[in-house]
Amino acid sequence: MNHKIKQFFFKSIALFFLFLSGSLIAQKVEQIEILEAEYLESAQQRGQEAQKLVGNVKFKHKEALMYCDSAFYYAGANSIDAYGSVHINQGDTTHLYGDELNYFGNNGLAIISGEEVKLDGRQFTLTTNKLYFYRLENR
Repeated sequence: MNHKIKQFFFKSIALFFLFLSGSLIAQKVEQIEILEAEYLESAQQRGQEAQKLVGNVKFKHKEALMYCDSAFYYAGANSIDAYGSVHINQGDTTHLYGDELNYFGNNGLAIISGEEVKLDGRQFTLTTNKLYFYRLENR
């Protein structure tokens, strides 16, 4: 490669990464919202400050609703560990069910596990015992 082509190539890559980092910084991080629980208390879990929620727990994050029997919510990490009758409803078209959920609000990763994890979409149903679902990207 001649010198001008190399220089153009490296400048293009640098501009691409500059653009990418700028767009990532510009994205607004939306906090998970607690909508409902029968009981809430402060707790320590996984070495972090948490809120323990019990009974008909309901969360909201970026237009998705999440339901479970009990959960630990980590406001500082913007994440949830949910247990029992876990259900995520996204846009009335995607439903995800399982027994346990680890949800990371900053990137939208839902790790759901259980005897039967079920992902229902408009034209499909997927069952497994563990699923990694990037709900902000629907993949």
